[in-house]
Amino acid sequence: MMDLDLRQLRSFMDVADLGSFSAAADKAELTQPAISLHIRLLEKQLGVRAIKKLAGAGLGLAIVPRMAMEHEGAASGLEWRSLEPPLERRIALAMRRDKHMTAPLRALVAALPDVRKR
Repeated sequence: MMDLDLRQLRSFMDVADLGSFSAAADKAELTQPAISLHIRLLEKQLGVRAIKKLAGAGLGLAIVPRMAMEHEGAASGLEWRSLEPPLERRIALAMRRDKHMTAPLRALVAALPDVRKR
């Protein structure tokens, strides 16, 4: 059984959620080098590269695909996640107000909570 350090896991999750080592350090009230050390130690313990920096302006960080952690005998895979803001997608509907479209549109909005209505 592998014992994982919760501080290292929290640092990893903060970097993944916030998109930067500096922001994770601010949130945890630690220094950026301390967050980097947590990530390095976690990567060393797991034997995988957990986070990679992407080259190019504005590309930020990415969580490496198929990173698996074993804790208390259960394997848990982490999906690849880009830390860049999502692309904006638009759906345009040209129609008159129709009572038959109200329910489907409400269902669509409920199914896609991140969609902005205009």
